[in-house]
Amino acid sequence: MKTFLKMFFAVILAFVVMGLLGTFFIVALSSQKPKPIAKNAILEINLSGVLVDRAVDDPFSRLPMFGGGGEDIIGLNDLKDAIRAASEDDNIKGIYLELGAFEAGPALALELRQALDEFHSTGKFIYAYGENLFQNGLYLGTVADSIFAHPTGILELKGLSATIPFFKDMLSNIGIKPVVIRGSNNRFKSAVEPFLENEISEANYEQTKRFLDVFWEEWLNTVSSSRDLSAEQINAWADSLEIVTVERAAEVGLIDGVIYHSGMLKMLAEKTGKDNEKPSFISHTDYLNGNRPSKDGEKRIAVVYAEGEIVTGDGDNYTIGSDRLVKTLRKLRQDDRTDAVVLRVNSPGGSVLASEAIWDEVSQIANEKTLVVSMAHLAASGGYYISCPADSIFVQPNTITGSIGVFGLFFTAEELLTEKIDLHFSTVKTNPFADIMDPTREMTEFEQRVVQREIDGIYGRFLHRVSSGRGLDSLYVDSIAQGRVWAGKDAIRLGLADAEGGLEDAILAAASIQGLGDDYKVVEYKQLRTFEEMIAEAFGGPSATYMDLKFGKLAPYIRTLESISRREGIQARLENDLIIR
Repeated sequence: MKTFLKMFFAVILAFVVMGLLGTFFIVALSSQKPKPIAKNAILEINLSGVLVDRAVDDPFSRLPMFGGGGEDIIGLNDLKDAIRAASEDDNIKGIYLELGAFEAGPALALELRQALDEFHSTGKFIYAYGENLFQNGLYLGTVADSIFAHPTGILELKGLSATIPFFKDMLSNIGIKPVVIRGSNNRFKSAVEPFLENEISEANYEQTKRFLDVFWEEWLNTVSSSRDLSAEQINAWADSLEIVTVERAAEVGLIDGVIYHSGMLKMLAEKTGKDNEKPSFISHTDYLNGNRPSKDGEKRIAVVYAEGEIVTGDGDNYTIGSDRLVKTLRKLRQDDRTDAVVLRVNSPGGSVLASEAIWDEVSQIANEKTLVVSMAHLAASGGYYISCPADSIFVQPNTITGSIGVFGLFFTAEELLTEKIDLHFSTVKTNPFADIMDPTREMTEFEQRVVQREIDGIYGRFLHRVSSGRGLDSLYVDSIAQGRVWAGKDAIRLGLADAEGGLEDAILAAASIQGLGDDYKVVEYKQLRTFEEMIAEAFGGPSATYMDLKFGKLAPYIRTLESISRREGIQARLENDLIIR
């Protein structure tokens, strides 16, 4: 008994100590004073890591013991705030882009490039440099006055590809059988294909090829116009892999030259009037600590971020929890100080039940206030479901949206349990179908027909939500729905969205619709965890940030395997395991 008590109190003491240490680190990290900005300083933006729609205010992610880094997960909202503030700051003479291995959805990269282009229009300089130049880095770097690379670096110019993992044989080998039921005509609803097939279907290939072509066209047109080269010539280089070395890229004009990092520093020092090789840099994170731009005004526009898979409950920083988001939206709807709401959606969808709960509150806001949706990289299926009541929907030409459709996904483990591990069951029932969806047995044809009727009914409701929200005929909506994914450029043409633009365009539209003029301020609302939830996650298991840092390019596939169990039930979801590179 004494040994037990010693161990018990030791564990309690350990938790107390860890909590105090965590609190100490959080206080230390959050109490950093703003760094002074030197005269003729350069805003340094290190583009190496993963670009997400908005930064996660998670102090644990900056500690090595929990995955470390902090600079490796970059918030688009922070970058844009820093760029916007720097454009009006006389102490900041220009921007230096450090181009590294950079993962970003095409629409997020486009929105960042637009912010850099706006900064450039003020007359301040932008210089870009990379040891190696990958496609995302080249795309963003060509906004600069000059782009340079390390003499021994390589250049990536290959086009875009999308890779989809398929799990059918893996599940079969361990004795798990998926039961998939989708809307009767949802032939494009490809989220279930990885569980049914071992390769992509013709319908899914058609839609995937289409939006990849749109994305690549935008990439080619942007880079070609910036470098005064023809899009056809750049595409031909990608077809042949002719441009691999940075020396060759400099010869043909894709970049301005090759130079060592020391030479780049000397050039930047001279650009800011320094007589040494030490330009005055300030990182975008340090710069924002005390220099975040704000707009004063009596009226308010609330920007609400909805990022991640849609789930029931509270969710977390990486999912959209219906309870927490509905609570936030309801509070804004009832707040007389809030005149308009901009909903920023970056989601593949998810639970139909959760999507419907969010849709209901979004609809009520749209009836009482101005509501504008800004779609980021991904706003598909349930992500579109919660967007369709808006007064106006903004997309980037390379946003992934649509995927209007539903499916049911269930798993049975009869073979695994009875044949592979020799576990047997006896079931006692009061009614014939009391054990429907029990994983120990397969569903009967009758049970599947019952579920099919329910799913078809939900799909009909989805069509009605879209047709009433967008003012479109329901038969027309069905013809462009059926689970099909569309690029933002096509969504505007089809009537699923209203205009091209980023978050700032959506905010301006909300102000215009509400008649606010310039007399308003923007207040951001993020679906953030409480301090206690961050403590629990930090000591309880790896976060999405940690997985990105730990597994790199394999992280999306690891997350897919980890989240399969969450996909059971009826879903309005796009398969976000579609990795575009």
